[in-house]
Order: sequence, then structure tokens, then C-alpha cells
Amino acid sequence: MKRVLLLWLVLSTGLTAACHAQPPVAAVAEQLYQRHILTAEGRDLLRKTAAEGRLQGLNTPELLSAAEAAPQQGPVAVLLFCAQAFTVEMLYRTNFPRTPADQRKQDELLATALKQFKTDTTAALNYVLSHGPAAARLEAAIPAEDKVAPTGWTIYPPLGLGGAMVAGHLIHESRSTLGKTRTRLARDLHALGLLSDAAYQQVQTELTRQQLLTEQAVCERGATLMLAEATLPARRVARRLLLDSLQLTGQLTAARRREAEAANPPQELLPPLALLGFTTYARVVPVRELPARPEQLYPALLAQVSQLWPRFRPTEVQATVVRREDGPNLWADYVTLSFRADGRRYASRFLHAYARKDGTQQANGPEVGEEFRTGINQWLRDQQAPERLYLAYQPDARSVYGQEQLDLAILTRPQRKVWGSAAYFLTEENHDNRFTSAWLDSLPDRLQALGLLSHLTPAQLTAARQELSQGQKQTMLELLACFPQLLYWPDWEMATEPAPYARYLREMAAISRGGFAPVQVQDTFRPEVSYGRKTAFSFRLGTATYRATLRTKDEWLDSNAIELVERAAREQGHGSQFYLIDGGEAYLYLTPAQHAGLQQLDADLFVQP
Repeated sequence: MKRVLLLWLVLSTGLTAACHAQPPVAAVAEQLYQRHILTAEGRDLLRKTAAEGRLQGLNTPELLSAAEAAPQQGPVAVLLFCAQAFTVEMLYRTNFPRTPADQRKQDELLATALKQFKTDTTAALNYVLSHGPAAARLEAAIPAEDKVAPTGWTIYPPLGLGGAMVAGHLIHESRSTLGKTRTRLARDLHALGLLSDAAYQQVQTELTRQQLLTEQAVCERGATLMLAEATLPARRVARRLLLDSLQLTGQLTAARRREAEAANPPQELLPPLALLGFTTYARVVPVRELPARPEQLYPALLAQVSQLWPRFRPTEVQATVVRREDGPNLWADYVTLSFRADGRRYASRFLHAYARKDGTQQANGPEVGEEFRTGINQWLRDQQAPERLYLAYQPDARSVYGQEQLDLAILTRPQRKVWGSAAYFLTEENHDNRFTSAWLDSLPDRLQALGLLSHLTPAQLTAARQELSQGQKQTMLELLACFPQLLYWPDWEMATEPAPYARYLREMAAISRGGFAPVQVQDTFRPEVSYGRKTAFSFRLGTATYRATLRTKDEWLDSNAIELVERAAREQGHGSQFYLIDGGEAYLYLTPAQHAGLQQLDADLFVQP
């Protein structure tokens, strides 16, 4: 812990010194305006934000914590502002419904476009932009200086980014937000001194490789590179401390440390993924060299794990794929991966990837569903091993997880902690060895003995047993969720339909196995007239009638109704009541004996934050 704190102090000090050395941004705002990058509105917002000390930079202690925003000045903060400005502008140009009349016009445009272009959603988007209001036509009018990926940056159809209420025309009309002017933008940022020569060269390389697809990505990548330059001395100190910790926790031999240090690029450090690859039980897997078909991909990955961890010797490895619809535009491919190890069959079902129905998804090489590791980790749990299989990623311009490389690493909990909690780098794994496969096999019988499954049919019990065996459930809460109508997660924002309090009451009763059976229910709420007004809510339970006068604001249920239901259950339940679990988000109805029995199985289940 002291070593982690020291690393944080070293990096924070280096970042602070680097940021203090940067000039103010007022002059840069005018230069961005003169270069036709920002509009006058964008320039003024940058000046105002900087003057008020609200300009944000990234404070990223390498590998120790997630990125944090902190007030800063200088190129990093300006580039991040520009990245955000391009996002705002993209929404300004493409998310144009402002009124119901605007929405009707957009719906008509979309209907016309889809009728004409069928499943070609890119062509449909271009049609909508060129025939939409003035803000939308700004983007359509910009000539394409750079090649734009035909399907954009997402598998989802680029039809309506709706929902985000962002106002502001911050980017000049000559600049695209969809990637058509990204090379010119990089050149101008370099000319303004916001990108150093080295950073500009790297951005140019990534543009040539089609790794930076939008103007926003150019600004964000530039900010990352400039931050890396500014913090290099401090990060070198932090890297030495990290290498010390890796040796102390048995992850890195002295010889491999020397190799890792020799592999550092000039004026840079090895990326975290590459450094992890030098440790004893880790290997970097080039994703593009893996088989593309899931039926071959996952057996190949299991073979890689077996080479990394020779005690894992799977046989009868099989991966099957089921494709299902996911809305009108997407397919979802689910994989069932099974193998036999140490006399037991392990199987897990997980999402492999999405695919566009129109077939226009850009080819990025094989995709790996990260849940493939769950069967292996269940095997490790059955062996009572302290290790777990982790996946490590290196973000790139196409994905926060990266499309090029994947690192497989076998780590203990203390070894994992050395790498910190940086988002999108290393997965999080559960090292609790209590829930072995044999224990999971016995759980339905234990719950039946407590009377918690009396409401289930034999078919439901069989399905629950199969789900328990999938190896993806790592907490008691997740295990209990395998059984229908045992837990209830209320939607606290359900006041969008008539009588939401009556619905809440019904769904609470449904998990009580007959122990909570209210009758004579009254709920006068109607969404078209009841917001902010009085709602009468009442029901009869046992020998008592419970009433409350409620006021519903927005879509949230009045908490007085929730308290009324909980109190009624306590008063009429003869010791039985609803218990809150999952941090107060889920309900479980228990008798005193059932509560005591579940506490014996897992006392942490009822701990509230």
C-alpha cells in the first residue's frame, strides 16, 4: 500500500509541475478561432472555461487508478476541450429534433431514407443530413478531404444519436465532425503548437493506418501523447517502482526485468500490455492472428491458456454458436464453450459479438467475448487455487478495449493489486473459492430445504440448475438470481404508466411465495394528470388496511409508498418480511428461519453499504 501511495505522489507531483509550466490558453483560443477550428461561440466558451478554472485535463497515474479530470492549463487541456467541442458539434449537427414538429420532420426523413436505401444505413444518414435543417446540412456540405469509414465507428446503425440534450455550435463550418477533415486538423494543431513534432508524427502515422477516424479522436489522441511527453520523467520513476513491486510479488524475474527495461522505446515507456507480457504467467496474443470463426477461436484461446498454465489440460473442447436477433438492425452471436478438466465438464454461455444485419460492419479482425474465461476460472476455483485468469487490453482508436492485442495473465489477488484499477486495462476477478462446482450443485437442495423454491416447477428448477453450472455467477446475489421470482429489483422510475404503485405491490407479492398477499388495491395515479398532484394508494393486508396520499414527481415513485409496503409486510408477516440486498436495490422475502439459513450460507448477502 505504501508503494502504491508513493507511486501516486510521484506521478501527481510530476503532473502538477508539468501543468504549471504551460502558458495560459486565452491567446490559443483566438488562434483556434482564426484557424477556423472553433467558432466565435467556441472561442468564447474556451476563454470563459479557462478563466473560471474549469478547463479540464487528464490526471492519469499510470496503471494505478482510472483517469481523473483535474483543473489544468496548457496543450493537454486545450486539446481535450477541442475533443469535447467536436462531440458537442456532432450532436448539434446530427441530433436536430428540438420540438415535436422537428421530431415529426426527422421521422418523415428517416422513413423516406430507409424506404429508398433499405439496409444501407450510411446512405440513409447522408440523405437525412443533406435534407435536414441548416445545422444538419453543415456536415453534408463539407467536402471529404479524408476517406471516411463507410460504417462509421460503431456497429450500430448511424441513425439518430438522440437523447443527448447538448446545445452549442462550437466548431467552424469548414470542419467535419465525422472524419472528413481530420488530417488538416492535425496539421493545424501542430502549427499552433498544441502538438509537438513527435506527437504530430505519431498522429500522422495513426491517421495513415486508419486508426484515428474522427476529428474528436485526433484531439483526444493528441492530448494523450502530449500528456505522456509532459509526464515522462515522473512516469519513469513510477515505472521503476512498479517493476520493483512486480519482482517483490513474484511476477517478474530479474532477467525479464532487464529485458523489459531494454525494450523501452526512445523517450517513451513500454505500454502496460507489453510490460505485462514480460511477467512469468502472461502472454500477449495478437488478436488478428487468431481464427475468425468462434468455433475455432475459443479452442485456440484455451490452448494458449494451457501453454501458459500447464496444470490446465482441457479435453473435449467445443464451441457452438447461436445467432439471435437483437432489435431490427443487429444480430447477436452467443457462444457456448465447453471442455472437460479433472473429471468434470465445464460449460459457459456468453455473448461473442454483434453483427449488422445489412452486412456493412467494418472488418476489424476477430472479436473475443471476454466471458470465455469464466469456465477456466471456475476450474481454478474448484482446484482451490489462489490464481485467476485475467484478460488485459490495450485501447486503440477503434475500441476502449483495443482490436489488435489481448493479454492472458494468471494472477493472484495481491499480484493483481500491483497493477492498480485503471479502466479497460485488466479485468476484475473474484478470488473467493467458496462457490465450487460441487457447492453450486448442492445449492438448489439447500434452498429447497429452506422453503425458498416451493413456488418453482420442475422445469424451472432444471433451468436454474443449468444456469448455475455456467460458471459466470461469482456472488450469492448472482446465484440467487438464477431462480425465478425469488428476487425483485424494482424500477424506481416506473411512474410512466397508470397505477404504478399497484404494479409495485403486485411484483413484491410475486416474490413472497404467498406470504404477502394484499387485496382491495387502489391506485389513482395516471401519468397524464397526476404528476405533482395527490394520488390515493391503499390496500388491505391481513386484518389491516393501509393508506397513503402520495405525490409523484417526474417518473420516480413516492418513497412513502415503498415505506408503507415494507411496514405492512413487517406488521402482518408474523416475523416474515422483505429484506433489502444488493446495496438496497433488490428485495428478498424471508421467514426468520429462512433469513438465518441464508446468513449461514453467506453473511455478506445482507450487508448494506
